[in-house]
Amino acid sequence: MNDLAISFTATECNGWPRLKFLVDDDLIQDYEFTSDSALIKIPLDLLDGEHVLDIEFYGKTYNNTILVDNNIVKDQLVTLDTICIDNVPVPDFFKYQGLYIVGPTTKPQALTWGENGVWKLTFVYPIVDWLLELKFNNYYEFSGVDEWSTATYHPKKSQLLKEGLLDLENILANVKI
Repeated sequence: MNDLAISFTATECNGWPRLKFLVDDDLIQDYEFTSDSALIKIPLDLLDGEHVLDIEFYGKTYNNTILVDNNIVKDQLVTLDTICIDNVPVPDFFKYQGLYIVGPTTKPQALTWGENGVWKLTFVYPIVDWLLELKFNNYYEFSGVDEWSTATYHPKKSQLLKEGLLDLENILANVKI
């Protein structure tokens, strides 16, 4: 079993935003903000395999957006800030694995919600194994002979950076003023 904790910030405008949390279409929690931040905890004890987490932003009406001269001056919004699994923060790229769906359009990688819609995340349980695989794939993207040079993170890159900084330090130490 894993504990999924998701923190949000929200803005109030003629009422607080409301969210529904569903796993595989089963309602886990229905939440209405009462302040500008919230931490939602979802226990995950699922069968191994693929699952879907839906976070639905619902109930917003025209009254929850204030316009002045056709410009929004106050709005009811929700922002997904952090995700933790078993009290361990996961990298931000994890948040971008989901899609925010509003009506007939899809907005990929939306983390601030201002319209009624659903953020969908398809994941594999056990979630820690899936997350580690995602992290490996995102940080170790290799291609061709120079696999280390195209990786976002690679030990060889770190070593070359350290060596370059030492060389620069030596050059600067020998500068005559």
